[in-house]
Amino acid sequence: MKFGVTTQQTGTVIYIDTEGSFVPIRLQNMAMAAENHYRNEISNSPDMLSVEDMLKNVTYFRCMNATELIACLIQLKQILTPEKNVRLIILDSLAHPIRSLIDGDHLTRHKYTVRIVTILRELAKQYNCAVRQRYC
Repeated sequence: MKFGVTTQQTGTVIYIDTEGSFVPIRLQNMAMAAENHYRNEISNSPDMLSVEDMLKNVTYFRCMNATELIACLIQLKQILTPEKNVRLIILDSLAHPIRSLIDGDHLTRHKYTVRIVTILRELAKQYNCAVRQRYC
């Protein structure tokens, strides 16, 4: 989540939660800490973002399984516009929806993993943004 707050200075952030572990109040606390830090370092520069601006620039998605995650990633192509200026996509986590494939054997899980990573790589390259994945 810290990446989401610190990236705010240069663009917006997409946060994809597959575990249900996203805590909005924690993000707000981090934004408040970042605002205080920047206020002390930059001394009220007009470029400094407020807590509200930082939170406004985080777009949150909740995906319950691998199919929803793939659909979400495909739909991101409509969201990632130059006006939105997405600089970072956070996927928390890649492993959780893959592990939840009940009927998935090793080959099926591998195919889903490759598909998800391929889409993320394409998004990063096409829209010039970073991707941060948590695997566990």
